[in-house]
Amino acid sequence: MAQVSRRTVARGAAWAAPAVMVSVAAPAYAAVSYIVPLATLAAGTKCPGKGSTTGGNVYYYNLPLTLTSPGGPGYSFRGDSLIVGGVATSPAEPLTSSIPASGGTMLVRFLTDKSPSSYDVTVNYSVLQGTTVMGTYSISQNAVKFTPWKTGDYGYCP
Repeated sequence: MAQVSRRTVARGAAWAAPAVMVSVAAPAYAAVSYIVPLATLAAGTKCPGKGSTTGGNVYYYNLPLTLTSPGGPGYSFRGDSLIVGGVATSPAEPLTSSIPASGGTMLVRFLTDKSPSSYDVTVNYSVLQGTTVMGTYSISQNAVKFTPWKTGDYGYCP
């Protein structure tokens, strides 16, 4: 029977140690219960034009953004930026909302001096638990349709 030297045993142990550390750490990471929220944009509504102080009309657009829950209560949504028709746009209202454990819909409103019936829209957002950012995400959709707003529709007109 061949003898195994202490040097051979030591080399084998040196390679085995990192593998043990990785296999111990992986299950702890895999146990995190956070679920990446899924966001969807639906067709929106457009309010009738209103005269602006600088002349011309301005139009409010209402866009529902539906979010699944990231896994229980205590999460909130923060809109980081809004891009409409390829242009960075300021929302008409702050893009912040708590996300119920069952998920929910948030109203994204923006204002423009143009009146098309569709826009390419991108919403960049973060999901927070308390003040901790759990992740940042983006949803884009081309040619989001906007129909004239009427009583009973999602959103509102000023």
